[in-house]
Amino acid sequence: NMKVVEAGFGSGRPEESAGIGIIETSAKEPLLSPHMAISVFTDSKTTLKQLAQENYDKNVNHPSNSIISVTESFREGKLGNNDSYQYSFKTKGLVTPDEEYFTQEGEYRFIWTQSGSKIYCLMVADTPTFNQILSTFKFN
Repeated sequence: NMKVVEAGFGSGRPEESAGIGIIETSAKEPLLSPHMAISVFTDSKTTLKQLAQENYDKNVNHPSNSIISVTESFREGKLGNNDSYQYSFKTKGLVTPDEEYFTQEGEYRFIWTQSGSKIYCLMVADTPTFNQILSTFKFN
C-alpha cells in the first residue's frame, strides 16, 4: 500500500506542491521507512548538471556524517530516453532539494533529469517496489 504526500514543509496538499513523496502507508513514521521523493524545478537559473552536482556535494560533505558509503559516484546516465545525472549512497540521512532529514539506514539513489523546461530530482530507496516504479517512470 502506497500513499502520495507533500515533500518538505508546506500546505499539506501534494497536488499543489513542487515536491512529492511516495511512502508505504503501513509505516508508522514515513521517513523512517523506504520511500521515494520527487522535486520539480520550473524556474531554475542553474543547469541540470550544476543542481545535481551541488546536491551530491551537500550530501557527501554534510556535517552529520550520515553517509555511510558512496555506492555510486556522480555520473551521467539515462532515465528512459532522458539524459540524467545519478549517484547513490548507503546512508541514514539525506539532503534533498526540499529538506534534510534522518531516515532508515539503506541505499538511496538520486536521479536528476530534465523534460522540457522542467528539472526533476528523483530520490529513490533501493527496494524492489521502488525499483519497479522507477523502471516504468515516464514523462507526459
